[in-house]
Amino acid sequence: MKGLNTELKLELLATKKCYKSFVGYAHGQMVKAEHPKGKHMGAARRELVDEFGFDPKHASHCIRIARMGIEFLSTGELTVERTDANELLSIKRGEWSLERVKEEAARLFAKAEDALIHSPLPPKPDMPKIEALLMAMVEEGIQGFRAEEESHV
Repeated sequence: MKGLNTELKLELLATKKCYKSFVGYAHGQMVKAEHPKGKHMGAARRELVDEFGFDPKHASHCIRIARMGIEFLSTGELTVERTDANELLSIKRGEWSLERVKEEAARLFAKAEDALIHSPLPPKPDMPKIEALLMAMVEEGIQGFRAEEESHV
């Protein structure tokens, strides 16, 4: 909606509850890295798995998601464009051993837990503020609809 503050919207949704989403997804990627299944892989990726004994694409996703979760818990901001992109690509190319990935993942999971404990984010969403925002969005939509109807009369 054009008249509403979009920063306020994200602020209302940014809570410590994101910890489970980030860490759970990162753990899932580590499981897929260690136990790759062939259905979702093209020939080039299958060659990487055969060569390295694990799926480096899922390994790189694990590290990226864990880092993003730590950053989000610490700042409330989600950085999609990665400053660590070259390092993540090196993982994806198989330049890291599975052992190194697992060590980094364990370090990041511990750091994520610490980030959760010290996070400035609220523990849960502020439902009255979210309800007020939703009502404002509905009001703005209704006003826009009425204005458009009146302009066609």
